[in-house]
Amino acid sequence: GNKGDFSSFNPEGASEYVVEAGGLTSVPFSIGQWWLERVTYQGAVDFMIDSRHYLGNERVACPGSFGWRDDHHFGWELHTLVPQFISNPSAYLRMPHQVKYEKPADSKLWGALAPPSENAPDIVKLIHWGADVIVTQKVSHEMLKSQLAYFLYAWPALEPYLPAQNYQVVRDYAFATWADPKSDRKYPYDESPEHNLLALKTKIGSTKGCLPPGFSVEPNLMMYELAKRENRPDAESYFDAAFKQADWMLKNLDWNDPLTTKGQRMSEFVTITGLAHFLREYPERAPKGLAAKINEWSKVVMRRSDIAISG
Repeated sequence: GNKGDFSSFNPEGASEYVVEAGGLTSVPFSIGQWWLERVTYQGAVDFMIDSRHYLGNERVACPGSFGWRDDHHFGWELHTLVPQFISNPSAYLRMPHQVKYEKPADSKLWGALAPPSENAPDIVKLIHWGADVIVTQKVSHEMLKSQLAYFLYAWPALEPYLPAQNYQVVRDYAFATWADPKSDRKYPYDESPEHNLLALKTKIGSTKGCLPPGFSVEPNLMMYELAKRENRPDAESYFDAAFKQADWMLKNLDWNDPLTTKGQRMSEFVTITGLAHFLREYPERAPKGLAAKINEWSKVVMRRSDIAISG
């Protein structure tokens, strides 16, 4: 049936293999524990170094971009760089150091954050860059300012490499703008009705991927932890915002509609990551039915992958 089942093929070592079928031969590949991470970490970091706006391997200004070329407001850079680093810090500490801090030709582009330590891992310098661009340019679009939650949430892991001033500037800017419904400028492909991150988001974006459902869930949960760390009296407001958003998603999202999942293109991961974060970190306080909703999502994904589902 034109399908190959290699479930029982589980070799040890670092040998290379190929698949041969119908006179065709695949490219060589290897199999091993954590293999994808082992062979992609450096390439992923190299790409993020070179694709930075103004500082990468192409320094001509890219219209509509802010931190990275062609990112617009839904590049999700800190949404991914921060989890990458804190999930496996030692791997990034062992990687080569390539990034050198450069002062901006225009102080309105970056520089609000003091430079990172020279011995900081490249991924930390990229995280620093992403936050620096947002606060320096006073960006207030809901998706861009939501990235700051990741920087602040991960501060205990970033602190050895970044000045305390970085934390203070990002913290103050995030709290000051979080509930502001206004945006600082017009953005290409922008579908956000307003920019208050404590507000319930009931609009689902188009197939461009610029307004995925539930994008505010995880940032609000992170801000909740930060607000508790800071002993802020409004800490529960961030949790409440995440709860109301997740609860709305349970009651209103139909996973069979591609617009709630794969129709969001590169933004698809944001929806399920936020819900999974909620269930894992706050199982006793999560909206009723959250686990079942996530399980429904997994079955839709497997069905679309043409994998038999049992049970």
